[in-house]
Amino acid sequence: MHVLVIGGTGFIGYHIVQQLLAKGHEITVLSRNPDKAKKLFSEHVHYYQGDLNFFRDIDFSRLFADIDVLIYAAGVDERETPKGDPYAFFYHENVTTCVNLLDKARDHGVKKSIVLGSIFSYIDELHPELELYVHHPLPHSAKATITGTG
Repeated sequence: MHVLVIGGTGFIGYHIVQQLLAKGHEITVLSRNPDKAKKLFSEHVHYYQGDLNFFRDIDFSRLFADIDVLIYAAGVDERETPKGDPYAFFYHENVTTCVNLLDKARDHGVKKSIVLGSIFSYIDELHPELELYVHHPLPHSAKATITGTG
C-alpha cells in the first residue's frame, strides 16, 4: 500500500512512518524541508517538498499519484504563538487547511484518509464537563476538526 503522510517529520508522524515502513508499505512524506525528512528516514521513503500554506505551489496530481491512503498528522499546537485572533488562527491552521487538503485528495482519487487529532479531543471525550473546547482556542479547533463544526 502507498501511504502519503502529511506531518511525517513531527512526533506522531515520525512514528507512523516508522511503523508503516516496518510493515513494508511504500511511504511518501510531504515536507517543507525534505532535507530534514531525509535525515530522519531511510532511502525507502519518497519525499515531496511542499507547504500547505501555499496550495498554489503544490502539484496535487503529482503529490497524490498512486496514493492509496492519506494520513494527516499535521497542524499547529500549543507551542505555536497565534497571530491575531487565536480562535481564527487555530481554526485556519488546524481545520481549514486539513479540510482543503482532504478535498484535494478526494478530487485526485484518494479513497481513504486518516486524520489524527489532538490529545485535547481525547480529553474532551473523557471529561466533557471540563469544556476545554469552550475555554481555549486550540481545543476548540481540535473539536472542530473531529466534528466538522466551527
